[in-house]
Amino acid sequence: MGEPARPDACPSSKRQRGASAEAEAARRVEAIRAFATRVEPRWLERSNVDRRSVDGLSHAEFVEKYEKPRVPLILTGAVSKWRAATEWTRARLVERYGQTRFRVSASIDMPLGEYLAYADSCGAPGAREERPLYLFDKDFCSKCPEMASEFAVPEYFAEDLMGVLGEQRRPDHRWLIIGPAGAGSSFHVDPSENFAWNATIVGRKKWVLYPPECPPPCSAEDERQLSLPRWFREHYDMDEHAGSRLECVTEAGECMFVPRGWWHCVLNLELCVAMTHNVVTRHNLLPLLDFLEQRACCAPGEGCRGRTRFDLSGDVPASVIYPFPHLVTVDAYAAGGAGGAVAADDEPCACAVERAALLTDLRAGLERERPGLIDNLLAERNARAAAASSVWSRLVGPHAGARHGAACDAAPGIFLADMLGGADESPLAK
Repeated sequence: MGEPARPDACPSSKRQRGASAEAEAARRVEAIRAFATRVEPRWLERSNVDRRSVDGLSHAEFVEKYEKPRVPLILTGAVSKWRAATEWTRARLVERYGQTRFRVSASIDMPLGEYLAYADSCGAPGAREERPLYLFDKDFCSKCPEMASEFAVPEYFAEDLMGVLGEQRRPDHRWLIIGPAGAGSSFHVDPSENFAWNATIVGRKKWVLYPPECPPPCSAEDERQLSLPRWFREHYDMDEHAGSRLECVTEAGECMFVPRGWWHCVLNLELCVAMTHNVVTRHNLLPLLDFLEQRACCAPGEGCRGRTRFDLSGDVPASVIYPFPHLVTVDAYAAGGAGGAVAADDEPCACAVERAALLTDLRAGLERERPGLIDNLLAERNARAAAASSVWSRLVGPHAGARHGAACDAAPGIFLADMLGGADESPLAK
């Protein structure tokens, strides 16, 4: 007789093997998550952004060395004096506003206490995320009026010319930002030729900045912003433009000045509480007016006619990167439609109409409260242009080529800006 058939392994052994396989799969997933969210120490070593204490930097020096030439700067000694330095800690925010709802990741309203509990969990095994939810709220001063008195605009940004429009008319310009380690803003340029300042109140932030003429390498894929950890892993060490790149880590109590036109990304290294504010002064007013005078309409599928590259598809909320966020509706996107109004090819789109209306209101407000400012700035710009044209004509005269060679031809704008002191038209290389 043959041997009897061997009975199957006992059910408990099968369960043990199944549990072991599940545990191994979970460990692999966690290892992948840990790798995908890890911040390498070498990414934090480079620091080539100027740091200046507000106690030793006059407004005039700030304008000449940083604002006009459009050079990023870290300001120290201002934020640490705010009441926010003690009132916007995690514990105090939960105590004061734990039940208040704030805007999270562009489309969710969440109680602050619930969001901070989520942020605490992000670093736990099994909960690491490559794109953590980010609190980015433009209405925090109306939701929590006490917060408006707990920070002070640094003196260098006191000339806020958009203020002539009034709080109800001016575009979004001020945001409360809270996020766990790994949260942050992917590469973007602030809209409408704005300057911006960003105050780190709690935590530490890694910054990477590129000048306007040097966009960051491969910052987007398939029209969606790469996550910040992925960008660092894939492009940080291979960047052929690393020589043009500025980097730093801002600590609690420091304030970053971002000039107009600069590409930048920000990565939280731990739980961070911050606020950011867009500014228009006399040194970026004319570029703003030039932007508002543009008559170009949004192409189909872009801007107010559809989802733009940054709207709701990356880490930067529409209210930050899109000049007219009220023209963008989440419901329209969810339904697969084109956000905002749809215009015929020969009609202005909603963005063009909004720009024209804002331009009219801004000019009227400036004429009412700062009469003659626009005319004076235009006269100064025309004088600089005439002087540049005259100097360049002499340089490119019959014998100029032999004297100056091709070097002047390569970058006449920067060359003349340096000669004439008109460097507010192009950022300085560092």
